[in-house]
Amino acid sequence: MSFTETCLDKISRVTQNPGLWYSGKRIWRFLLKLLYSLGLYHIPDFSLLNNWDGKASLHLRKGEFTTRRLWFLGYVKYDEQYFLRCFVRPGMTVIDVGANIGVISITCGLRVGSYGSVHCFEPISSTFEFLIKNINTNGLEETVSANKLAVSNKTGDIVKLVYCDKHSDLSHLSMDESERTRDYEIEYEEVATISLEDYVKSKNIKKVDFLKIDVEGAELLVIEGAKNIFKTHRPSVLCEFNCKALRVLGGSSNKLWDKWMDYGYSFFDYNHRRRTLTRCKTAPQEGAPTYVGTTNPEELAVHIGARIL
Repeated sequence: MSFTETCLDKISRVTQNPGLWYSGKRIWRFLLKLLYSLGLYHIPDFSLLNNWDGKASLHLRKGEFTTRRLWFLGYVKYDEQYFLRCFVRPGMTVIDVGANIGVISITCGLRVGSYGSVHCFEPISSTFEFLIKNINTNGLEETVSANKLAVSNKTGDIVKLVYCDKHSDLSHLSMDESERTRDYEIEYEEVATISLEDYVKSKNIKKVDFLKIDVEGAELLVIEGAKNIFKTHRPSVLCEFNCKALRVLGGSSNKLWDKWMDYGYSFFDYNHRRRTLTRCKTAPQEGAPTYVGTTNPEELAVHIGARIL
């Protein structure tokens, strides 16, 4: 382990409380980020983020966008991470659609305990390898089930995914011209699809407590294949509304919003500093925000200790 990694590890051990982001740990990483921007520091090729989220370890992909955020900040989206720390409890069943390297799957897997379970989906082979590595590194083989499948509205189809190893957030069923003209090495992979309803039935899952969906514009396909889950299980959800990606696939944030409304969901913007859930009244028209969805806002607010605005 290099001197820098040793220092990060020591600081991480001292600051295991996830709320201490304005501690020496964050100051140290801010300085490293500054040196990185000046070309005076390089993230190790084989990066292992120790004591992440208190006790977990994460293998990070070389040169990847999320790697930089995790290495320097300790999170990708902190409000999202903090929400999961408050929400996920022992015994819960969690489904993570679009798992990437396992940030959310590992976070939830460490909290559901031996009586809970996490079922995650990541279709891209190179990303799936890191997902498996992170599950095994944290001893979660019995808790987290990883599936190399694309979640859609039907089971058994073969689809061609467009992806980039340097920016895994660009994994799409399609890609627009602005992305093609960037300096990305675009690759393609054919993968099989499955619907969440078929998966839940095959695994004999009695109750889904929480569902996270981040599939770069294919969210409409995912929820179309899970309509009975939303009607009977009524899970709380984290769903990304990627306006641009939805349009590329022929949808829109309004269509996705209306579909959720049909299922009786309300959506909120969670703020971890103020511990508030701000009700969203309409679909976003730009950007790619991630909202918390629920069919019982009052119960959710009590569960995570938040106020509804």
